[in-house]
Amino acid sequence: MSTEGKHHRLRTDIQGLRALAVGSVVLFHTFPHALPGGFVGVDIFFVISGFLITGILYRDMSLGRFSFADFYRKRVRRIFPALMVVLLATLAVGVVLLSPAGLVEVAQNTLSSVFFVSNVNFYFSSGYFDQAATLRPLLHTWSLSVEEQFYIVFPLFMFLVMRFLPGALIWLLAITFALSLGLSEWAITKSPLGAYFLSPFRAFELLLGSLCALLPFRLRSMTARNLLVVCGLVLIIGSFALLQETHRFPGLMALWPTLGAGLILYAGREGPVPAARVLDLGPLRFIGDISYSLYLWHWPVLAYLRIWQQPEVGVGLYLASMAVSVLLAIASYHLVERRFMTLDPGRVPLLRMGAGGMAIVSLAALLIWNAGGMPQRFSPPALEAFAAAEAYSPVRSRCHRDAGQQLPYEKTCVLGDDSARPDLLVWGDSHGAELAFSLGQSLAEQGQSLRVLTASACPPVLDIEMPGRRNCATINAQMLEKVVQDPDIGSVILLVNAEHYLTSLPFERMVASYEALVTRLVGAGKRVVLVKQIPNINMDAPSIAGYAFASNVPPGQIGRDVQEVLSASAAWNGALDRIAAEQGVDLLDPVPLLCKEQICPIVNDDDKVLYFNMSHISTTGARILVNGFNLNQMF
Repeated sequence: MSTEGKHHRLRTDIQGLRALAVGSVVLFHTFPHALPGGFVGVDIFFVISGFLITGILYRDMSLGRFSFADFYRKRVRRIFPALMVVLLATLAVGVVLLSPAGLVEVAQNTLSSVFFVSNVNFYFSSGYFDQAATLRPLLHTWSLSVEEQFYIVFPLFMFLVMRFLPGALIWLLAITFALSLGLSEWAITKSPLGAYFLSPFRAFELLLGSLCALLPFRLRSMTARNLLVVCGLVLIIGSFALLQETHRFPGLMALWPTLGAGLILYAGREGPVPAARVLDLGPLRFIGDISYSLYLWHWPVLAYLRIWQQPEVGVGLYLASMAVSVLLAIASYHLVERRFMTLDPGRVPLLRMGAGGMAIVSLAALLIWNAGGMPQRFSPPALEAFAAAEAYSPVRSRCHRDAGQQLPYEKTCVLGDDSARPDLLVWGDSHGAELAFSLGQSLAEQGQSLRVLTASACPPVLDIEMPGRRNCATINAQMLEKVVQDPDIGSVILLVNAEHYLTSLPFERMVASYEALVTRLVGAGKRVVLVKQIPNINMDAPSIAGYAFASNVPPGQIGRDVQEVLSASAAWNGALDRIAAEQGVDLLDPVPLLCKEQICPIVNDDDKVLYFNMSHISTTGARILVNGFNLNQMF
């Protein structure tokens, strides 16, 4: 990511920190289990950026030589050239590799990246209806947008404060830092996506760097400065090793890596610190030099590799992707970054050059967007398969709760015959949405209806707070009481995508919480039907089927190995067997209906795609389950 100044003028500890940050991000994105907390490299970048920019602004404003125009000329010179090259290259590769919808999305993301609002774009577009995060080639630009938004607002803030309240600058920075940190911790519960993507909830990380640049320097003892550096390295390395994506983040958890970076930057503010020499190693200096270009290139390379090599990418190809990213970064650094950094902001019209670059990239993206992703590249069968990415419940936006939203029981959706009172409830996480819709269609023909109670990443279990869904337990407890007291509801179908949760939650607790809910429903006289694990296909089924049709490869032979599916869900399905036997409830198994002897395919015998993304069945798959289970005859 971007930082200010020519590489040879940066302190060695800053270069080393940049290397640690980008190295951790690249390693985490490529091999997540090797460095579970590597994602915090982005947060370290934010601290470095805040530190450098604040130091530059304070020095120039104190000397009376600050110019907004000059400041933004330098930002353009530093940030725009490599970014515009990467955006154009990403679009060009997308024309070859992406489906029409995927190419349109990349065009949209390119436009939002050009104008540095991609973090807002990804906040509003994240969900089940777009590509998986690992398949979005420009997802990483969200952090650049956060930085640029900071660069737009912060100079004006500093200019006004230093002009009218210069003595209050540090206090105002500290107050704003605390406010942003508090908002971030609050937003983790209320809007996890907002806390992750949006600038107000990330500003504290940049402001921490600002404070480290401006706080009075009281460290005269080299021993104390060495100690700060050691503590900073421990905090950073500990964050890499101990933090995980399932933790509440950013919020207070983000203080561990960001404070670590801040301690190192502060300790080295008045000169070299012996303990920081570890950050001056040759390989770290090299990675630090190319860190901005490496950050820009590594993610599109990874995303396109995953798209090209679905469903699985081998270790060798992942290592090759890292090598390719480094080579592209070296070329970008020498051929683009350094050449533009030698330009004199006072002699070269950098602002006009930047505007021209934005116009060229925007025009390319708009042409692709306006062309609908250039569907003429593909045959009709391929286009039909790609379109399955939209084959989800048309009432999802109205009936399915997402991102921890709360909805009163009385306002949950009723599907089927509008004139009939619902006597059936479909209760589950996101795996239940399409089944509920298809079953509702079937019941409508018989003059019956059902109530839908589905929520993303919030399965029907009691007393468990799900990662990223802090109010799930409260909602489930409230809904259970409503269901028990609802005299119309005679039957309840329960669905859980257990494979998704059992990597982050204790198995025994998950089973016990689920069983407690079943026991309560049975005790209330409800007929309960347990649905075993719906197979997760673990690949972007619509795009793979589309590419298969385009290459004249039979997609019916593509899928997830059935033994792998059975093994992944064996413990959960075994627990459901026991619960069903002990509670005397019905049990339904989707595997015989969706899978064949060897694989769980991505398409059925009629070449209709069974999943609309990597995990969720399409309306076609849902109809197969409804018909195969004879659910419309069961109730």
